[in-house]
Amino acid sequence: MPLMNYKQFFLSELDREIPITTKMLSRFPSGKSDWKPHDKSMKIGDLAGHIAQLPNFVANIAVSDSYDMKDWKMPAYPDTAEELVKVFDEVSSNLRTVLEDMDEEGFDKEWSFMYEGKLIFALPKAHVIQSFFINHMVHHRAQLGVYLRLLDIPVPGTYGPSADEQ
Repeated sequence: MPLMNYKQFFLSELDREIPITTKMLSRFPSGKSDWKPHDKSMKIGDLAGHIAQLPNFVANIAVSDSYDMKDWKMPAYPDTAEELVKVFDEVSSNLRTVLEDMDEEGFDKEWSFMYEGKLIFALPKAHVIQSFFINHMVHHRAQLGVYLRLLDIPVPGTYGPSADEQ
């Protein structure tokens, strides 16, 4: 049996994780963008917007050699579930296209993350895509699930039914 390559692996990850994330974003409570469970927590609107935009950042990793965080500016995030899902669908579709177009060797190419010109880390793109996108998205999606629970909004299941779906 041949080993799965990076492209197949990440496309299969997208097939599994994108629908789950779409379900979670579809529960976003309109009109509550500024709500947060604690002073040290991110606002729910910023959290959901960040999740919706993550595929776009990863598409940039796939087509670049580095990124300097000094260039990052907080974007204006959508304020409704419908807008969040629309953005997420668009950037996820773009990411899929970028990954499909990538040569297998491109996943082994080094990518650097910097801040004000100082190297924070340099890793193969495959490692960065796994950590900056898959792991990062799942982490924040779980946070959003906790926020929804605290707002008494039914939480969709992720890797099986949630307590609200039994």
